[in-house]
Amino acid sequence: MQAHDPLLEIDNLSTFFDTLSGTVRSVNGVSYNLYAGETLGVVGESGCGKSVTALSVLRLIPTPPGRYAGGQIRYRGTNLLELGEKEMRRIRGNRISMIFQEPMTSLNPVLTVGRQIAETIMVHQKVGKRRAHAQALEMLELVQIAEPRRRIDEYPHQLSGGMRQRVMIALALACRPDVLIADEPTTALDVTIQAQILKLLGDLQKQLGMGVVMITHDLGVVAECCDRVVVMYAGRKVEEAPVAELFDNPAHPYTRALLAAMPAMGSQSRRLEEIPGIVPALSNLGPGCSFAPRCRYATQRCRAEVPPLRAFGESHIVACFEAERVTGRIPALHEDDAERGVAVAPAVAGAAEGPVEAGQAAPAPEAPLLVVRDLKKYYAGSHSWFGKGAPQVQAVDGVSFTVGRGETLSLVGESGCGKSTTGKSIMRLIQPTAGSVQLDGEEITSLDAEQMRMRRRDMQIIFQDPYASLNPRMTAGQIVMEPMRNFPDADTGTARGREERVAWLFSKVGLRPEAARKYPHEFSGGQRQRLGIARALALRPKLIVCDEPVSALDVSVQAQIINLLTDLQNELGVAYLFVAHDLAVVRHISHRVAVMYLGHIVEIADRDTLFSRPLHPYTEILLSAVPTPDPHAVTQRKLLQGDPPSPANPPRGCRFHTRCPLAKPICKEERPPLTPRLAAAGGQQMVACHVR
Repeated sequence: MQAHDPLLEIDNLSTFFDTLSGTVRSVNGVSYNLYAGETLGVVGESGCGKSVTALSVLRLIPTPPGRYAGGQIRYRGTNLLELGEKEMRRIRGNRISMIFQEPMTSLNPVLTVGRQIAETIMVHQKVGKRRAHAQALEMLELVQIAEPRRRIDEYPHQLSGGMRQRVMIALALACRPDVLIADEPTTALDVTIQAQILKLLGDLQKQLGMGVVMITHDLGVVAECCDRVVVMYAGRKVEEAPVAELFDNPAHPYTRALLAAMPAMGSQSRRLEEIPGIVPALSNLGPGCSFAPRCRYATQRCRAEVPPLRAFGESHIVACFEAERVTGRIPALHEDDAERGVAVAPAVAGAAEGPVEAGQAAPAPEAPLLVVRDLKKYYAGSHSWFGKGAPQVQAVDGVSFTVGRGETLSLVGESGCGKSTTGKSIMRLIQPTAGSVQLDGEEITSLDAEQMRMRRRDMQIIFQDPYASLNPRMTAGQIVMEPMRNFPDADTGTARGREERVAWLFSKVGLRPEAARKYPHEFSGGQRQRLGIARALALRPKLIVCDEPVSALDVSVQAQIINLLTDLQNELGVAYLFVAHDLAVVRHISHRVAVMYLGHIVEIADRDTLFSRPLHPYTEILLSAVPTPDPHAVTQRKLLQGDPPSPANPPRGCRFHTRCPLAKPICKEERPPLTPRLAAAGGQQMVACHVR
C-alpha cells in the first residue's frame, strides 16, 4: 500500500433493508475515501443514510432484514464484505473503531468503565488483566478524565454526559485504530464539553495518525474540524468537496439549503430558510433526483433522470443537472425555462426577505407574564436511608427573573446547572423547595393539585427527551389531541375542530398526515421531538417552557421549528422560557438571555448586549466555545478546565471561582449578588461577579 493510498474505500456501496412495506434503500450506491490523518465530514438530514453507511463499514447491519446489495468496502485494499465474522472481529474495534451517538446506551451498565476498556484491550491485543487495566487507566488519562484512578472503578451512570463521551472515546481508541468513525460525538453535549471533546479528538488524531469520519449535523463542527465533506441525501452522495470550497461555493441546492437553514452567531435575526417537505421514504424513491420535489431549481429532466456525480472544479463533485445555474455560472432564468419545466419560485419555501421579530426588541414594557422570585429546589441526599444524613443537592438556589408577554427568555449553561429543574419547578412538575412563582399576576406555588392542573392550560412544556414523554400506547394523533379532550372548552372543542387542528399542527412541525396513525416507537428521534412540540402547542398556551426543543433535530427541521415558534409568538403573543445549550439558536430566537452556573444566575442581559459584551468570565467562555460555521474563521477559544463542582457540596463564595481564570481571594469567601450595570445600548445588564 502506497503512502498516498486511502485507508478506507467505500465503493458504490448499497445497503438495503427488506421490510413488509418494501425494500428500504438506506444506502444506494455511495462512494468515498478516507486517508491517514484526514477528517472527513459526512452531513445530511436524519434518514439520509449517514449512520447506516458507517455501520456497514463495521459490518454491524443485522442480516436479515438488512443486506449488502452491492459494492465494496476496502480497508487497506481488503474487501471487508468478503471476510468471515472471525476475521471481521479482528478488525472491528481494533483497526476500525466507532464512537456511537448515545454513550449511555452504548456502554454496559453493569460493568465498570475500566473493565469495559480493559476487555477490549485483552480481546484484541492478547494481554493479561493487569496490563489491560494499566492501559485502560492510561486511556482515561489520555482523554483527560478527572481523577482517573477513581473513575476507572465507577459505572456509566455515575459519570456525567461529558465523562461518558470521553469514556466512549477511550474505548474506541484503546487499540490505537487506523480509522475512527465518530457518529454525532458531540450532539448531546454542552458547548464547553463539545469544545473539549473536539480538541481532544484533534490532538489524538495528530498523535495516532488515524483517519476520522465525522458524522454530524452541526455544520459549525464540520467547518472547524473537517478537511473534506460528503453531503448525503436519501441514501445517495450528492456532493463532495474540500471544506472551504463547500462552504464558499456549494453547488447542490440541498447543500445550499442546509447552510442557509443554520442560525449563525453573528447574523441578524432574519427568518431562517426552510427546506420544503421532508426526506422521502427510502422504500419508494421513484424516478429522477430524490431532492427534486423540494428543489426550486428542479426541471422536468430532474424529475425523470437520476443525476450522476460529475466534476465541478478541482476536487469538487456534485450530482445535479442544474449546478451551474445554482451557483450563478449561467443566468438564473432563460426565456424558454417555462417550456423546459424550470421551477421559478423566488426563494426556498418558507424563506423571507425581510426581518422578523425573533430576538429583536422585546415588546413594550407592561406587567410581566411570569415573575420568579428566589426560587429554590433542593433534593435530599441519595447516599443514606430516606436521604437522612447526606448533604442536600442544591439544584436551584435562589433564582429570580421575569418573562414578559410575548417575550423569549433563554436559560443557558452547562448540564447540571439547574436550567431544566428551574423550568419544571415553574410548571410545578416538581415541587419547589422555596420561592415564589407568579403567572399572569396569580401566585401559583400555593395552588392545590386541581387548581394547578387547570392553570397548566396556560402553561405547557416541550420536554428534552421526547420518547420518555410520549405515551407508547397512544397513536401520534391521540397524543396531540389529548390536551384538547382534557380541556373541552378550548377553541377546538368539537371533534371536527380537534381533528383539523391536529392536521394543522402535524403539517407545521413537518410530519406527514398519515403519521397520525403511528405509535411513538415508529418515529425517529427527531420526529418524536416534533410530535412533542405539536402536543405543547395544541391549547395555544400563554407560556411554553421549551426544554432543549430542537437539540435532537437536523438543521433543516430546526429551522422549521424555530420559525414556527417565532410565528406563533408573533401571532398569539405566547412567551417562551427557552432552555438550550445551542447558543447559535439562543442568539437567533431570544429577546433576553440568563446564564446559569451551579444553581445560580450569574448574568442576565438583552440578547445583543450579552453576545457582544459579556461581563461574567463564565459567559465569555461559553460564547468562545461555540463552533463557527466558517472554515476561514480564526477561533480564539477559552476552554474550561475540569468539571463543575457537585451541587451537593458547592464551593463557598462564587461557585465559579474553582474554574475561573480571574478569581481573587474575595471570590472564595463571598457570593457576589446580581448587580445592575448600564448596557451600551441603554438597557440593563445584571452580573454576579466581584471582578467585573
